[in-house]
Amino acid sequence: GTSLYFFHLLAWGMFLAIGGVTALATPRPWKPLRALLAALPTLPTALIGFLCYEFGNSASANLPVNGPRGLAGFQGVYNDVSGNLTMLPGWLIDFSPGDFDGRVALLLAACWLFLLCARERADRLPNELPLTDFRAWRLELAALVCFVLYMTLPRSLLQPFYWYAINRRLAVAVALFAVLLVRGPVASLGGARRWLLAAAAIVAILYPLDIARHFYRFNQKTRGYDECMAAIPRNKMVLPLMMTLGDPADVTVNAFNNWGAYVQMREGGYMVQYFSVEFPIKYRSAFRYPAPAWDRPDLFNYAAHGAPWDYFLIHGPSKVDPFVHAHDKVRLVKKSGDWEIWQNLQKKESPFRT
Repeated sequence: GTSLYFFHLLAWGMFLAIGGVTALATPRPWKPLRALLAALPTLPTALIGFLCYEFGNSASANLPVNGPRGLAGFQGVYNDVSGNLTMLPGWLIDFSPGDFDGRVALLLAACWLFLLCARERADRLPNELPLTDFRAWRLELAALVCFVLYMTLPRSLLQPFYWYAINRRLAVAVALFAVLLVRGPVASLGGARRWLLAAAAIVAILYPLDIARHFYRFNQKTRGYDECMAAIPRNKMVLPLMMTLGDPADVTVNAFNNWGAYVQMREGGYMVQYFSVEFPIKYRSAFRYPAPAWDRPDLFNYAAHGAPWDYFLIHGPSKVDPFVHAHDKVRLVKKSGDWEIWQNLQKKESPFRT
């Protein structure tokens, strides 16, 4: 649970919310002291997050938790109930072009709804606790907490900083708990229920195979990245400019949005700052290399951004020329597929290097 903080803040928060609520509600016999003791295992998970927040927070973080307005400093955009429900399929499996994944979503949703409604009543659930014991409903309670978070959290955060897609990222967790709600002894799956479950199983196998096909084609087309990066000497400063952010033939998302992280992991050196908020990580130095916004590489201007970089990694095709009026200052070193490496012929040393 503690490690979740270092993966994603939302996963960490969900663990605390679900773990805390289920722990507080399930001690038997229920007493306040027993409930508090039951929730103690979540305490280390909460502490590591708050300690990291205090350590990493700075004036540039602009997190108003400790400010005069407190939580009132957060402003977001919210969906209505219908908007949140219709948003679920798109954040679960809408990954590849075409309507195959849409048909998969409809079939799986129909199977789930039928199996859930047809769940046989019994005196005991598979965990062998009687249904009169509240602990027998821990899974349903966890699913409810997850669903409430999904319905009440903002779609995106606007202030004190922009955070794209908050409750939308919880769609996968909502689906996970929803699937686990279909409980009951396997022996009771007879007749139409058994055939419907078999159909869902077949679809659940075919869909990831289709995804793998798209992944394979995507990887084949991005081989040029490795070939271009091999032409760069070690310990050079590389500015990634993903002039084409997506791959409409195989993915429906901007798969190249954060490609600069691969450049930094492979080449080392400086990682272009993606967000103005230094949370949950913090830069060691206040110095920033000039670069366009991570999601607007088309705003690159050599005069404004080019001076400190040794090389530029370009992913095209590009509708604009990134080196307009500056082709005498750069040289094409390598081109492979949609990838290009350009060397900066007028590189200027920066006062800060990592």
